[in-house]
Amino acid sequence: MAFRAYARLRLSVRDAAWTKEAVADLRKRYPAALDAVPFVVVSTPNGADARAFLEQLQPDLAIARCKMILKKEIFEIPRVGTFVMHPGICPEYRNAHGCFWALVNRDLNRVGMTLLKVDAGIDTGPVYLHGTCAIDERRESHTVIQHRAVIENLDAIGSILLALCRGEQVPTVDTTGRRSATWGQPRLMAYVRWKWAAASAARNAAYVRPSAARNAAYVRPSAARNAAYVHPSAARNAADVHPPAARNAADVRPSTARNGAYVRRAGSAERTRLV
Repeated sequence: MAFRAYARLRLSVRDAAWTKEAVADLRKRYPAALDAVPFVVVSTPNGADARAFLEQLQPDLAIARCKMILKKEIFEIPRVGTFVMHPGICPEYRNAHGCFWALVNRDLNRVGMTLLKVDAGIDTGPVYLHGTCAIDERRESHTVIQHRAVIENLDAIGSILLALCRGEQVPTVDTTGRRSATWGQPRLMAYVRWKWAAASAARNAAYVRPSAARNAAYVRPSAARNAAYVHPSAARNAADVHPPAARNAADVRPSTARNGAYVRRAGSAERTRLV
């Protein structure tokens, strides 16, 4: 009760504004003539009027967006089955407000949603998708985060459901051996612990320890000297050309020069006689 009162006073206005903007964006991304879709207003999805409506439509599949556990005679009417986009990663965060409790537990890798097929248990059916998204846990409420986990995975969700309707074999997520737990409604003190931990994590991420900063900027004197120092012998070797090598490169042996420029007199005489 305490958390509900706090959420109504401090969170509801901002969450409602976010929801309005998100719905408008979804209508732009997925335009549809909703007026042509049959609908019925019922007091409970497990009632006789809801059952009659579904039996008349004979849908391929149904998506349950209610907070009630459906009866078997309801969720088995669709040909492929009834599916939920559960706000939490199953089986670790079954039942209510899985995203909230994952945030409180600092189990940030399991802040997300689960696409699963409804069975007789509580979020125990076959899992087809675990969807996550980037979050800003300091500024966003858990309600916004759990909605974004669904919205940002809608394309993947749609692809899986359409494939199931076509009769394709869609692999399920293997959850064998994983911890399974059910959770309940948010509590105010748990919310305070979450937000405190989120603020502390943000401060730690932005903080650079003074010693680390000094180490990053510091160059050891010996390293600086070694980097700038050239060993005398290395300097001489780099600048010095060995005397024999210099003489060999510049010197042309007299015999070679004479041989290159010398024309045998005999040859000259022979050419003269031929002419």
